[in-house]
Amino acid sequence: MSDQNNPLDPDFSVNALDLLRTYKKLNERKNLGLSEQEQNLLNEIEKKLAQLVNPKEKKTVSNQRSNLRVGTNLAIKLATASDLKNAFMKNISGGGLYIETTEVFKMGQKLEVELTLPNDNQSFKVKTEIAWLNPSGMAGLPPGVGVKFLDLDQKIKNKIQSIIDSAIEKKIKPTEVKKK
Repeated sequence: MSDQNNPLDPDFSVNALDLLRTYKKLNERKNLGLSEQEQNLLNEIEKKLAQLVNPKEKKTVSNQRSNLRVGTNLAIKLATASDLKNAFMKNISGGGLYIETTEVFKMGQKLEVELTLPNDNQSFKVKTEIAWLNPSGMAGLPPGVGVKFLDLDQKIKNKIQSIIDSAIEKKIKPTEVKKK
């Protein structure tokens, strides 16, 4: 039996902006705790939005991720225990970011990343840990590393989420999603 009010129903057709609105509402409530059904809905919406935002990305890569990510090209600063380096952030999600670099790092290595997000003149520092090494540039990305955020405060989480939401909205505005 078809449920015309369920965006995950195979017969349901929904405007991509409605999907984004539902995503935003669920994401805002995520810290307060979602029911299992709400969490499953959020996961499915994130997969659908990932396909819309990153159509060239292999489905297996986006299915492995626990956070929706969007492309960026922002200058950042990396602070290791012994050095400060400039680099570029190629994508960002609520869980981490990808840094274009040819520097050699080790899995689990801790880094401090200084970010200045678009429309925000104030920079902030976040603690990260190397979660993925990509020295030869695979998966459609230049050489670099994936890092996960450690101990983000809510204010910074909200800033990052607003960047993600804005990037998604720019990409999907003219798009309509049809569930097959």
